[in-house]
Amino acid sequence: MNQYLLIYRNDVSQEFNPSPEQMQAIMEQWGAWHEDLAKEDRLVASEALQTTGKILAPDNVVTDGPYVEAKELVGGFTLIKAESMDKAIELSKGCPILASGDKIEIREVMKFEF
Repeated sequence: MNQYLLIYRNDVSQEFNPSPEQMQAIMEQWGAWHEDLAKEDRLVASEALQTTGKILAPDNVVTDGPYVEAKELVGGFTLIKAESMDKAIELSKGCPILASGDKIEIREVMKFEF
């Protein structure tokens, strides 16, 4: 099976201030989706990302990132196993992030022999 990286692209123009009860419900949805993937031995890894980081340029200059003018922020990722891109898309349709209006970029992981 191939691996696919699901990159969560959050729309920074949307306000996201859930109540504690709403946040608990959201986390339960994420847990259920992850559990379904794990039961099928498809879940490799899944993590959220901090909203800030650093950008290293080829000349070794380090700047703060991501850029403030960006309209989308990479908020996290999930790495899954699937037989094809179509299957990866099908599995991604159950991801709770779609309910909030955010997007998922799906990329096949290239295999390299070192």
